Amino acid sequence: MIEYRKIWANARYEIITLLRGWFFRIFAGLSIVLFVALNIIWFSGAVPFVPRIFYGFSAAIPYANMILLNMIQIAVIIFMASDFFKRDRKFNTAEVYYIRSMTNANYLLGKAMGVFILFMILNLLILIIALVIHLIFNDTSFNYIPYILYPVLLSFPSFVFIIGLSFILMQLLKNQAIVVLLLLGYYAGSLFFLYDVFYYIFDFVGFKIPFAYSDFVGLANFKLVLFQRGLYFSLGIVFILISILLFPRLSQSRRLKQIIIGNLVVFSFISIYSAISYLDFYSSRNQLRSKMMELNNRYSDQKDLTPLSCKIDFYHLGNSYRATTSYIFKNLADSDMDHYLFSINPGLQVEIVKQNNTNLQFTQENHIINIKPGNSLQPGLIDSVQITYSGNINEAACYLDVEDYENQNSFGLWLFQSARKHAFLNDNYILLAPESMWYPRPGLPPGTNFLNRINRHFIDYELEVHSKPNMIPLSQGSREEISQGHFKFTPEYPLSDLTLIVGEYVEKSIMVDSINYELY
Repeated sequence: MIEYRKIWANARYEIITLLRGWFFRIFAGLSIVLFVALNIIWFSGAVPFVPRIFYGFSAAIPYANMILLNMIQIAVIIFMASDFFKRDRKFNTAEVYYIRSMTNANYLLGKAMGVFILFMILNLLILIIALVIHLIFNDTSFNYIPYILYPVLLSFPSFVFIIGLSFILMQLLKNQAIVVLLLLGYYAGSLFFLYDVFYYIFDFVGFKIPFAYSDFVGLANFKLVLFQRGLYFSLGIVFILISILLFPRLSQSRRLKQIIIGNLVVFSFISIYSAISYLDFYSSRNQLRSKMMELNNRYSDQKDLTPLSCKIDFYHLGNSYRATTSYIFKNLADSDMDHYLFSINPGLQVEIVKQNNTNLQFTQENHIINIKPGNSLQPGLIDSVQITYSGNINEAACYLDVEDYENQNSFGLWLFQSARKHAFLNDNYILLAPESMWYPRPGLPPGTNFLNRINRHFIDYELEVHSKPNMIPLSQGSREEISQGHFKFTPEYPLSDLTLIVGEYVEKSIMVDSINYELY
């Protein structure tokens, strides 16, 4: 059976052995000196002309330290994780273990844990250096979450994966030189050539994964990051478990072998599920965009209504919202309109459409709302509808006119990668730009068949926002607080679009020469 005392004994012996060698000592010493120097240069403020991005957000300091250290230490782990097989055979120390009552699981798990613990201690030392620089010399606000998040999601899965991969290759090839050469080649390939294949799924280091942490919204696309990092963590466990089964020594426990096989099945399922879920997100997004483009082409010849005014009642419901949009529009076409065409984000579901308190028939196909009025609208006449809808924002529907959308999953600057977010909608923060189609608009989305269609109109907007009492909404126009958590915006001039921002802002204002200046 698995005995934790024996696992710890093996791990402690491996740690002592590695610490006695000059290879890890030199690497650790140079790493500490290097990162002390880099933190002073980049984050202490002692050196001018450092790019603003290095101290522009609170997570920049731990992010830069962890991603750079992770890139360097992976190469060292490749040598050290495979070295003990050769070392034990060379000095005949393996026999000391083999004659003892110790399962293969205890032996290999102890060896893996020894390498893992040693490098985690080094990571913690580097983080402590970064933390001291952050708290004493840096003016950026402090947030403790990135200091926990980056070791767990960035370094931890990479350690487990590369240790497990080293173990299984040593069991199969029996030659450290070949294993090290293969692993270094794979590492270089994933870092320079494979990182952007299939949406960065081969990036086991995490160099191109969007890890930038925001104090407002946290880690963008957290679920996707969890799938990608979970894939490599579970694969590392799978490789270690297979190495235990392949180890050239009697297992000593049939029940333990069954437990290992059971865990192998579980972690194999987790790795497959993580990979499929990760790729399915992008595949579903591509399919949605293709369907939306097909619908746009199908309705590209339809005449658009000309909106005159738009009133939106917005109710914030945590990670979703419910709203009613009332339109007054005019038919400026030269023929009757027997149906009204509107576009909306496909993540929002239309619940009801009314005209003067009378329900109208309608269909919704992805982002297209097709409304059947009671009577055809003749040229020059005016009509109105009220559309009630709810749900959340599907960001895949944004910017259909951008052809290179697939290659713009993240935004990279220096060592930092940030996810491209087109909308934010959660319990504590909202940012809805017009491109997210957060309210229905007559005709097709802007940019559709751009050369032949000009579907941008300047109309009179009115917006009412209902949210938490401690949250302040921001939008175009003058703001009026009707009651606690209820605000009304009335733009002075007709506008083509509306943007809505809601957050726990602190408002400061000053009146100078009859002009009110506000800061949030």
